[in-house]
Amino acid sequence: MSGFAPVTRVGARSRTRLKRPPLYGGSILGRVVAERRPVLVRDTLFQPSRSDGELFANTRAVLALPLLVGDALTGVIELQSLTPNAFSPADAELLQPVADLIAVAVVRTEIIAEARKRAQQAERRLAEAEARAARTRRQQTHEAMQSWRQYLQSVGSGQVLQLDLQSMTTLRYEGWTPALDAALEQGAVVKDVSGTANVVAVPIRVGGEVVGAMEFELERLPSEQELGVLSQITDRFGLAAESNRLLFETRRIADREVQVNEIGARLQTATDLEGVLVSAAEGLRDTLGAPRVSVRIGLPARERLHDGGGA
Repeated sequence: MSGFAPVTRVGARSRTRLKRPPLYGGSILGRVVAERRPVLVRDTLFQPSRSDGELFANTRAVLALPLLVGDALTGVIELQSLTPNAFSPADAELLQPVADLIAVAVVRTEIIAEARKRAQQAERRLAEAEARAARTRRQQTHEAMQSWRQYLQSVGSGQVLQLDLQSMTTLRYEGWTPALDAALEQGAVVKDVSGTANVVAVPIRVGGEVVGAMEFELERLPSEQELGVLSQITDRFGLAAESNRLLFETRRIADREVQVNEIGARLQTATDLEGVLVSAAEGLRDTLGAPRVSVRIGLPARERLHDGGGA
């Protein structure tokens, strides 16, 4: 247990001190520590005891009581008086139960302080773990949305598919309806009754992020229960769309791997440095779609200057 600072009460004739004693013998405190019982000095002039600086000036009588919890010594309470014979064995017998109560209170206070310290440490660790998890989620969301942007660009994100259930035909047209735009921007269900039909637009979410919206033309506005069904439909659609995106991403990575392997094969067949450069440039041109690729071999400028300006 940690030590505690002296607590002193100074009166006209006596002083009281509560402290954690040093673990040495010979002094009054040392005797209490060693013997685990009260030590009484009726008169310091006639009953000298090495104090090691523990006594106040002009102290004439001392009563030191151990603070015990079971067999464990948690401290010592020391009473000092300016008057000789101020304390008696009866005082020691009367005050020792009080000292025991103080010892229990001290231990309880230290236990509570330690528990609070551990709780604060646990709260800090939990907060740090939650912050790390939040950063990870944000990073994962950012990466997923980046992949979604690439995917939507590849399939044409500005196009809207419209399914006519009466003729079972699918129409593709550019632009977004006001209801679709509002559902996408607000991330909430949008109802539009301004036209000839009752329109409901529901956002499509993937991983908690809105990536699109579905619009329904209905004969009447749906009830709350029916809106729940529409939301479930869009959730399922979002899962299917994410699966399709992951498949697209897997194929894209596989295609890139094939392209890299093809470039590597070209490089392996080259027999001189010029052939290696040409093969690398052609492979990069085909992979990146770049109309011009330059590959240069040489030292950095500072090293060319150091070597005398040679290229």
